[in-house]
Amino acid sequence: MSIVYYGGLDVHQKSIAAFLYCSETGECIEEEVPNDRVRLLRAVSRWGARGELRLCYEASSAGFVIKRWLDEVGVDCEVVAPAFIPKGSGDRNQDGSSGRAEVGAVVPVGDVAYGAGARQ
Repeated sequence: MSIVYYGGLDVHQKSIAAFLYCSETGECIEEEVPNDRVRLLRAVSRWGARGELRLCYEASSAGFVIKRWLDEVGVDCEVVAPAFIPKGSGDRNQDGSSGRAEVGAVVPVGDVAYGAGARQ
């Protein structure tokens, strides 16, 4: 059985912040890459050398571009409906901080709902 790294991506116009988590080893990786196809796929290749990747990101104005890029190279990626990411009472990111760690941490548990059309 190969090691699986679950990851949440925080996609912005100029950059993509990633949080990867391995439930088997407890290892966490945080990295920011430019929002550019070549640079993202280079980072994904580097992460994929550690084990199987299962990534997701919140549905947003970024659309499905990132998902299509990752699908082209065979990386499992889902677009997650923001309203269905589990949050505790009062858990908010008012300071603009991303929720990539939270998304990356709940994906292995299966507690997220995928955005409409995400599996197209």
